[in-house]
Amino acid sequence: MDRNRTVPEAEAPPDADTLTVADLSQLGFTAEEVAHLSTVRQSRHRRELDLSSIEVQRLQFLRWLIRQGRVGEYETS
Repeated sequence: MDRNRTVPEAEAPPDADTLTVADLSQLGFTAEEVAHLSTVRQSRHRRELDLSSIEVQRLQFLRWLIRQGRVGEYETS
């Protein structure tokens, strides 16, 4: 065994959000699989937007409650 030989570092896996259709095709995915993955990606993105919208609405409501004096700014219960 050659102790001076270096082992190449493993490449970092690509970020799933940046893979293109061409990338997926090169990785061996069929056109049907690529279409399914695209649908899943879009669905996930919509769900994330919905969640962030709900969170913003909750924060706006909490700010309103604080301004109305119904909830203390540092109330724990």
